[in-house]
Amino acid sequence: MTGQKYQFDHQQLKRKPIYSRWWFWLIVGFVAVIAIAGVTGGNSTNNSLSKSDTATAGSSVSADAKATDDPNEDDGWRLGDFTLDNVQFGLSVDGRVTNEQDVERTGSFTLTFFQNDHVVATTNGFANQVEGSSTVTVQSFSTDKLASTANLIVAFQSISDEGACSSGWCWLGSG
Repeated sequence: MTGQKYQFDHQQLKRKPIYSRWWFWLIVGFVAVIAIAGVTGGNSTNNSLSKSDTATAGSSVSADAKATDDPNEDDGWRLGDFTLDNVQFGLSVDGRVTNEQDVERTGSFTLTFFQNDHVVATTNGFANQVEGSSTVTVQSFSTDKLASTANLIVAFQSISDEGACSSGWCWLGSG
């Protein structure tokens, strides 16, 4: 067999078009699924809590708290009704907060949500230049999401700055 030459036929190597290969369609399907999931938010369920999951500030979080402590009140601010909504990137809370003092104040608020003695979400929001004895709607946000509001308890905390506003700017912690 020495000296025998083999000829290579380039026509035998003619490749199939890419769209006729099985792995091409696998990749197209995978990309389509990812694109659809991105457009729809990743799942087909409704992210909003139901209307029955609208909550009001409730009982004290600590079992040792005095009966005179109002869990809806902190440092002259009072939390009223609020609504919860699971949005694309976490939890959104719209709450009514009242400045119970007679002076204009700015406040930063933290709502900590407990379920079965565990912290399940914490939201933060603020109100700027709230007139004395007036109520405002405060939006607070978190990256946490709630699965349900069953047995939900909220703790309301505030940090406020009384009368430290000048030229339309209010800074927390300024004196």
